[in-house]
Amino acid sequence: MGISRIIANDGYQFLETYLVSALIYWLLSIVFELAFALLEKRVSVYGRTLGR
Repeated sequence: MGISRIIANDGYQFLETYLVSALIYWLLSIVFELAFALLEKRVSVYGRTLGR
């Protein structure tokens, strides 16, 4: 957000810089959400049996 504010102040393009920042934040959130869901599924012990 700090870098967005600096760029927006330089060119008076507040909406564009905040939209790009929001898009980057949204994409990173989705990537981390999917990664942690896969990790949680992999290490989950609920419902597993001890032997084969």
